[in-house]
Amino acid sequence: MCDFVTQIYKLPAMLKNKMILKKKYINRHEILRTLLVRRKDNESPNNLDERDIALNWTKLVEKSNLSETEIIQQIYYLKNENEIVETEFDEYNFYYHISRTGMVSYYDKKYLNQRKKEFADNIYDVLKILSTAILLIFAIITFRNNWIISNKNESEIEILKKEVLKLKNQIETEKGAHKHSR
Repeated sequence: MCDFVTQIYKLPAMLKNKMILKKKYINRHEILRTLLVRRKDNESPNNLDERDIALNWTKLVEKSNLSETEIIQQIYYLKNENEIVETEFDEYNFYYHISRTGMVSYYDKKYLNQRKKEFADNIYDVLKILSTAILLIFAIITFRNNWIISNKNESEIEILKKEVLKLKNQIETEKGAHKHSR
């Protein structure tokens, strides 16, 4: 019960955080799109250098229209998923290109679908908490109403008992008066 009450108090913050669609999924999709466009525009059998289908860091930031911070937040994840490949040419001159796995992820809209799924899951969680809260409120109201009705019924029963006792006493008194009068 205490955990449930805590969840109710945290609901406004949870709604704010969970209902805002996660931008990380859009950013991942955008990075893959940017690298795919570069690959499609420049891929040919004549291109022997990986740099022909890749973008260096500056061009990736420029063409993706994402901030450096947004790219940094996602680039390691995409590398970990083997969706992009990072290659270092010269010293600290990194180039990035999309892998076949990354192309499949982009065409399947993997990250956009993950975003939708997370949003649906968050809606479900919020609805679960709200419906539980509403059911708890109904249960409390029903309990309160039943308690009031029960108390009222007990009072009415006590009144009826007193009236029955009073009638019983009257009947006994009248019987006693009839016996004496005969």
